[in-house]
Parts: sequence; C-alpha cells; structure tokens
Amino acid sequence: MAATVLTLLRLRFQVLANTLRRSPVMRLAVIFGALQALVLVAVAYTTARILLIKELPFERQAPWVVTGALVTLGWIIAPLIVGGAGSALDPRKLARFPLRPGRILAAEFLVGVAWVPGAATLLAALAAVYAWSDYPLAALVAVPSAALVLVTCVVGSRAATALAGNLVDRHGAAGRVLATFIAAAVMLAPIGLALAVFWPPWANFEALVDAIALTPLGAVWAIPGYVADGRTDRLLLSLLVALGTILVLGLLWWLALRESLRSRGAAGHRLRSGSLGVFRLVPTGPVGAIAARSLVLWVRDPRLVVQLVIIPAVPILFLLLAFAQRLDWLAFVAAPIAAGLLPLAQFAGISYDGTAFSSEVAAAVRGRADRLGRALALLVVAVPIVGLVAVLAPLAVGSPTRVPAVLGLAFAALLTGTGIASVSSALVVVPVPATGRNPFSAPPGSNTTQVVGSYVVTGATGTVLAPIIVLGAFALATGDPVLGWGTLVAGLLWGGAALTGGIVAGGRILDQNAPELLARLRRLRMR
Repeated sequence: MAATVLTLLRLRFQVLANTLRRSPVMRLAVIFGALQALVLVAVAYTTARILLIKELPFERQAPWVVTGALVTLGWIIAPLIVGGAGSALDPRKLARFPLRPGRILAAEFLVGVAWVPGAATLLAALAAVYAWSDYPLAALVAVPSAALVLVTCVVGSRAATALAGNLVDRHGAAGRVLATFIAAAVMLAPIGLALAVFWPPWANFEALVDAIALTPLGAVWAIPGYVADGRTDRLLLSLLVALGTILVLGLLWWLALRESLRSRGAAGHRLRSGSLGVFRLVPTGPVGAIAARSLVLWVRDPRLVVQLVIIPAVPILFLLLAFAQRLDWLAFVAAPIAAGLLPLAQFAGISYDGTAFSSEVAAAVRGRADRLGRALALLVVAVPIVGLVAVLAPLAVGSPTRVPAVLGLAFAALLTGTGIASVSSALVVVPVPATGRNPFSAPPGSNTTQVVGSYVVTGATGTVLAPIIVLGAFALATGDPVLGWGTLVAGLLWGGAALTGGIVAGGRILDQNAPELLARLRRLRMR
C-alpha cells in the first residue's frame, strides 16, 4: 500500500511541477499564496501573543474557538465555491486501475496535508502552544490538538467536495440543488446547533462559546482551553465530538470515493426540443443572444449554480450573528458583501463558455456586445435577490431608516463588481471542469489561479468603491435619512458609471485579445 500511495503522491506533485514550469502566472500565484499563508501564520502568532496577556482562560478561549471554527468552515466551504479541491488524483481518471479507495484516500489526504494551506493551518494551530505557554499541560496538549485540527480540515474539505460531486454526477439538476443545499447546511448547521444547545446564547457569551465548542467546527480548537481551565467534563465532550467528526467525515469521504470509482462518466442528459426558452424573451441581436445564453448557464450549469450558495448563505449567517451578538451592523453589511461576491463567479467567465466563445470570435461579435450581454444576465439574477436582502436585513434588526443606505451600498458593490469582472474576464481564462462534468473536480492548478484572481478583483472593486463605502459608513453610523438617500443615489450613479466603464474597457480589450484568448482557452482544454 505504501508504494502505491507514494506513486500517487509523486504523480500529484509532478503534475504541479509541470504546471508551474509551463505557466509563469501559476508560479506567481503559488508565490502569492505562500506569502499570504505566511502572513496568516504571523497573524495567528500575533493573536496568540495578545491572548497570552489575558489572565482568565475564557478570555483566551473565546476568540480562539470562534476564529478556529471559521477556519474549519473555510476549509469546507472554499472548495465548493471556487470549484473543487484541485486534486490531480481524480477517481474517475484512476477508475481503470486496480486501486482501492483507501489508497487513493491516503494519497489525497497526504497531498492536502503537505501543500501550502495544510502547512499554514498546522503552523497557525500550533500558535495555541504559545497562547497557553503559562499553562504547561495545556501547551503540551495543544500539539496533538493542532494535528487534529489539520486532520479535521483536510478530511472535511475532501469529504464535502466528494459528496457534492457525486450528487451532481448521479442526479443532474436535482444533484445541483442538493449540492447547494449541502453547502448552505454545512455553513449554517453549527450555528443552529449552538442556538439549540444554549438558548438564548446571547444572554451569556460564555455559553455561546461552549456551544460552538460542541460543534464539529469548534470542538478540536477548544481542547487546550478546557485543559487550562480545568473543565474536564467539557474537555471530554469536545474531544469526543472532535474524534467523532473525523471518523464520520472520513467514512463519508471513503464512501463517496468508492462511488466515484464505480461511476466513470458524467450523468446522462436528455434534450428537449420545441421551445426556445429564455431566448424568445430577449431582443434579437448579439447582446440579447449572449444575455440569454448566459442566463441559461446561470440556471443550468452546475459549475455556476454551486457558486450561487453565497446568495442565501451570507445574509442568513450575518443575520444570525447580528441577533446572537446584538451587532446590528452585521445585518447592514450582509447585502453589500453578498452583492460584491456575486460578480466573482464571472471574473473569468469566458472559461465556462465551451464552444460558444469560438462562435462569437468566428462571427466577429463586438466585444462590447459580449460584455453587455454577460453583465445583463448577471444583473437579472442578482438585482432582485440583492434588493430583497438589502431591504429585509435592516428591517429585521429594527432599522428601517438605514434601508436606503444599505441599498445604495449593495447596488454600488454589485454594479462596480460587475464592471471590474467585465474587464478581468476579457484578460483571464482559468482551468475549469469541462461542460457537463463534475463541477467539484477542478483541473490541476485551477484553485490557486481562481483564488488569486478573486483577490485581485475584490481589491480592485474595493478600491473603486471606496468613496461610496465612506459615505455609506457615515450614513449607517449616524442613521441620517438624508445621508442614506444620498448614499442610494450616489451608489447607483457611481456603480452605473463603473459598470459602463468596465463594459467599454472590457469590450475594447476583448476586441484586441479575442483570438489569443480563444487559443489559451483551447490549450487549457487540451491538458
């Protein structure tokens, strides 16, 4: 077994090395990712140094458990949003070989542990040794606890990806819905459990932390703190939850991996004829055709559908936290953050097009028409949902006077992000799963490129949006209706200008780069 696992590991890292040699962008992305990981590790140890000053164990335990739960949550959710775990050890590619699921599982686990995110997570978790250095037994326990943190994160990430991918492969459209539901449930279930165990948790913050420490996300992070505090009963409960979580997730991952080895192809598709669908509702011409095609992709393409989970998940998560901690500002920023995240799904939108983009190039479609059509499709999906959340979230915390300011920030973020994505997607293509394939089986090198691209687009959006953010912050802080309505008007005008500028600039870039972009897209598909 050891020889097989080592062979698979060499295969994985050889694919990565070949990708880095071939692509300067990938080399830059890996360097950027490593630097970011070092920064996060430095933040963890700085936090540990600050916590060391606190006298009471609970004062150290609370931020450590909450932050750790968010880290674990990020490991599970991030692959579902960016499109897969990025492993070259795709079970469907290995199905022709006489390999047992356990050997592939071991190889994938070691890849997850040995790569940058795994190493950074382990080093950050080991900062607990520093945070509890004045409690020798707790510091000693923090070492195996950090190892359990890494195991939980890696196994949870792979299990979520494998299960969601199997649902999409086996059940088609129903699988897309189930996969989206799973991602939302994974995000919200720990908070729901915390509410159920200690109701109402906001009456006692320590009770809320204890509740999070009994969830799969926070249990393993709470172990050193309970040792320092001498709470043996809580220590045993958290340890049982942590070990049980690893066992259950490992079993689910193994079952999903075994099922993947049995099913070598994508789910079948049945075609219906006799209806133009959304194409009959749009104007004729390039803009209407591209908008209709993009709308169809948003509704039917699992690679995009799985990214829509942020629409319901982010506002609900922020509202729950707003109620739990009595932090109304979380309800105010829920809609703007969700609105800013949505355009990230299209920062490299041409990558998802298949043969459609080659048809555009052959037909000499103007770049401006392509940019406008894609932007309209995204806005048709996003505007009603973002608008609804922007109205309901402030009302839920009893602040109707802040609705205009939240609307202004949300629509400014949505329009500006769409404008930035209109430019970035004319410059960048990334490896994505082929049309009709499992959206969670990302090609090698895709995740790093997508994450770095998302950071760049987010940074550009925040920079362009800065004046509206400042105005909106004043409006939300003061509750002044005049400032609120001013934010709404300014947000619509500013966002509209950013969107127009992005469409014009992106169209010009696409007119110049379309043949080269198509060639790069074909090279990616030949890998």
